[in-house]
Amino acid sequence: MRDLETLQEFLNGAGVDAEAFSLRPDYRAVLLAVDGIVPGPSDRVSDTPLQAAEAPTRGARGARPVEDLPHVAAWREAPDVRTARRWIAAAPSFHEGN
Repeated sequence: MRDLETLQEFLNGAGVDAEAFSLRPDYRAVLLAVDGIVPGPSDRVSDTPLQAAEAPTRGARGARPVEDLPHVAAWREAPDVRTARRWIAAAPSFHEGN
């Protein structure tokens, strides 16, 4: 189990490359550091809130493919998708070296 200080250090060390904001000034990221979650199979208790969270997106999507949703389509319009993938790939993993 990781202590709170270690998790906070991980969050404090996170950042977004300035190039991301030059391409997409409206870019936002959310980062969570969670400890103590035990992996296991899904059940009704875990599936119910996930299905409730999915419902609005399913409603907004209708019969359209996911890639036609405006926020997904906006990523496809990025000047260089490979650059975005590099930002993601270069992000330090919490598991690396810890």
